[in-house]
Amino acid sequence: MNEQAKDPGTKSDRAETMNCSFCGKDSKQVKQLVAGGSGGFICDKCAWLSMIIIAKAKIAAALKFRSSSASA
Repeated sequence: MNEQAKDPGTKSDRAETMNCSFCGKDSKQVKQLVAGGSGGFICDKCAWLSMIIIAKAKIAAALKFRSSSASA
């Protein structure tokens, strides 16, 4: 095995190759990338957007439950 195959690269080399799995932006285009368990990443903007989507879905479900229990 040669040295190049053993060396995963410097931290800055690895940072250049990390991209958000959702929008595709690289680590230089976003404020933060969060690593997932399967090797994917999510950037701060996509994480924020996903939280908004989930919150809206929860609010809609709560309103639906509230209106259905009020008419029962």
